[in-house]
Amino acid sequence: MNLFKAIVSGILLLISISATSQSSQIGKSYQSIKSHLEYIDKDNLKTFMDTKYQDGEVEYLYIFYTDQDNFKCGFISTFKEKYYIKNDKCVSVGIEFANMSYGKVKEIYSKCYADTKLGKYYFSSDYTSYSLITKDILDDPIVTIKKTKLSSLPSSIRTKVSVKLKETEEKAAKDKAAQAAKDKEKKEITSKIYNLKDIDLEAYNSFMTELKNNFIEGMKDNNSFPSWSEIKSKHNNTYEYKSTYSAHYKRISEGSGYYFKDDNTFTLLSGENKSCELIKGFSPRLNSAKHKGFDVMTEVIIDKFPVSYTKAVTTITIKKGAITFLKNEPNEMIKEKLQEKLLKLAKGKYEVGYQFIEVDGEELFISEEQKIASSGSKLLKAAGGYAGF
Repeated sequence: MNLFKAIVSGILLLISISATSQSSQIGKSYQSIKSHLEYIDKDNLKTFMDTKYQDGEVEYLYIFYTDQDNFKCGFISTFKEKYYIKNDKCVSVGIEFANMSYGKVKEIYSKCYADTKLGKYYFSSDYTSYSLITKDILDDPIVTIKKTKLSSLPSSIRTKVSVKLKETEEKAAKDKAAQAAKDKEKKEITSKIYNLKDIDLEAYNSFMTELKNNFIEGMKDNNSFPSWSEIKSKHNNTYEYKSTYSAHYKRISEGSGYYFKDDNTFTLLSGENKSCELIKGFSPRLNSAKHKGFDVMTEVIIDKFPVSYTKAVTTITIKKGAITFLKNEPNEMIKEKLQEKLLKLAKGKYEVGYQFIEVDGEELFISEEQKIASSGSKLLKAAGGYAGF
């Protein structure tokens, strides 16, 4: 009994879904129907479609379903859908059931359309189409689906259907107005470029953090900067790079509102790197953002973005807990940073290589050292590539 109920429920679902899908094809062109059925039939071993001609004109297109054992088809094993064509338009749809009796089809339709059945007419929920159940010459059931036309209906139900159709029209008009208002709102919102900082502070902070980190990591290992051996060959054992940029990042729509592209501009305010390839290379992608439920264009404006990089080698001695700079003495800030680390070393003479990177207030300091002995150099510590020097 439970299996029977499940089967009937599946069939009811099929009828409800299929009728809506089939009725939506009425009024469409022959080519549109043909493309629709070809799409269903493509690579499907359980369907077959063809066209029936009458006196050289297309009478109907049909698709034949066989051994349909999935839930979508509601356990109906074999049936045929016919799309009748007149003046290049679909005027009605017919469904022929091969494995169900006329009585069973009526029973199922009566349950499925209990709320919208008027006499022999099984109306859709919005009353814009209806189904009629008849028999062919073999007494097999045929369901014909047509668009509702008041003049073709019996007078006994015409008034009620007219009221229902008016309600449908009013609802459609209301839905259309609501959609128009939503479309207008979307256009107004998505046509603007929003400062990411104003609409999503978390995303803005994440973008800026990634930009600074990219710069710091990229400059630390940048092959375009001098190597340690090249630094030692300089008369002052120091390489310095300083630049200040301005940047305007934009993530803009290409017109559809669904596809976005970068539109960034960079300017060198001072220093080297006139082509701005460093900031271009280290810049993360700016993403669009959600604003009032829509994906919107964004921008990040950076008026001043200072970058500095120092790579140097100095010579020191450590004696009695004090550090003395013998060669290429750095500035006080660097000296303080070195002393925090180097005072932990044993007494002796050392060559120290260090990198100091500062990107818009964020800093990274790295130092490496090796002890100098009278018999040669003994490597004590090495990191970041200094070991090779």
